[in-house]
Amino acid sequence: MFERLPCELARVRLRAMRRADVAAFHAYRCDPEVARFQGWSSVTRQQASEFVETQSRHHRLTPDAWHQLAIADRASDALIGDAGIWLSPDGLQAGIGLSIGSAAQGRGYGAECLNGLIDLLFSATPVLEIIGNVDARNAACLAAVARTRMCLIGTRQVHSKGEACMEHAFSIRKPHAGDSPCS
Repeated sequence: MFERLPCELARVRLRAMRRADVAAFHAYRCDPEVARFQGWSSVTRQQASEFVETQSRHHRLTPDAWHQLAIADRASDALIGDAGIWLSPDGLQAGIGLSIGSAAQGRGYGAECLNGLIDLLFSATPVLEIIGNVDARNAACLAAVARTRMCLIGTRQVHSKGEACMEHAFSIRKPHAGDSPCS
């Protein structure tokens, strides 16, 4: 999959993370509005630097591990967010998640990135199913998922950052000729 990066979408580019991304990455990873519905917590500048450095060295997806791709503005190549990809131990299922900085939110980048990730994973890996979980209070993310081919497969109560909340699970299966992505 990494051999297909950068992946040019209409307005954004999915690419490997770079040292030049540290300041922007640190800024949105410390923004309480961005972090509110995420599974991660704020990071120090040093932690951000180490994380970006580690992620920049990835050249393939490793089973049972998360990898972050940069979401960059296509015109300027400036980092506006990151996309997390988790690969199951057998390599046939992927989990995905997005973090987008506050300044770039509300412009449809989330749906564009999700659709791009779906296409990239199905075309460049053996993945047969992609899943994503969304906090039910995250209206912006739910709107982005609604603009993809992903289907709601379940809802459960979870605890996130000390709060009880509902979490929706979405899925899409690699289509075969004539199949629905939700079948």
